[in-house]
Parts: sequence; structure tokens; C-alpha cells
Amino acid sequence: MDGRINHTQLKKEFQEKYKSRVTKLLNTLLSGGNLIKAINSWAVPVLTYSFGIVKWSVNDLDELDRLTRRLLTKFRHLHTNSSVIRLYLPRRRGGRGLLNIKNQCLNQEASLRRKLLTNRDPLITAVAREDAGYTPLSLGCELIPVDLQMDIK
Repeated sequence: MDGRINHTQLKKEFQEKYKSRVTKLLNTLLSGGNLIKAINSWAVPVLTYSFGIVKWSVNDLDELDRLTRRLLTKFRHLHTNSSVIRLYLPRRRGGRGLLNIKNQCLNQEASLRRKLLTNRDPLITAVAREDAGYTPLSLGCELIPVDLQMDIK
């Protein structure tokens, strides 16, 4: 082992764990609101812990969102013709409140990047300077200024 992270294997494991948790929740008799809360609090964190460490592509994250919608449709919790936008809107705004995995990943990576680049610790500064694409954060690249990052809500 050369000390590198096997991103493809880890992504596959995270996807399988996420799918199994969502399927377990969909097999319960939870109401719509409670089901979405359960998915947000029990299934999505499986993926959230990997954001910033495992390199997720936008296509991988979109596929996970599609998988969630496919499973919701399969278990009759989402109609095939229902609005996808409304699924991700917060409940207080008339939506169902499901967390968008792609937005969660982008927000998490932006937050970690901002936190590490503004840190004054010499060790963290040295490590950040040497990170040339080893992590999804790419701290060594000056392409993404911290001040211009937008939080996706």
C-alpha cells in the first residue's frame, strides 16, 4: 500500500451503504415528513462524512440524487410526474425538505477549504501549500479564492 486513498472503492462502499439505509427507511411505515427527516439524518450523513476526503464527481453526486428519487418512486413515496424542485425545497417553503447531495458536497468542500486556508497554524499552512490535487479541496491551487466562494443553499 502506498498510502493513497482508493477513491473508486470508497465511493462504491459509500453508495452501497447509502442505498441500503434509504431502502431500510423506505420499508418502514413512516409518514412522508418523518421519512424525509429520517433520510436526511440517517442516510445522508453516510456520504457527508466523506465529502472533502473522497473525490466525488458532479456526475456521481447527481447519480446519487437520481438513485434516491428512483427509490422513492419504487416504494411509492414519490410520483413519477411530481416536481423534482419541490422535493428539495424546505418544508417551510412548501417543499418536502430532502437534502440535495450535490449541494451538501459543494457546501462542505467550500467550508473546509475556507477553514483550512484561513487557518494561521504553520503546520496546516505548509500542508495546504503542498496539496496539489491530492484531496478534493486542492488547497495548493490558487484558482479558487476563498472570498469569492458562494454558499449554495
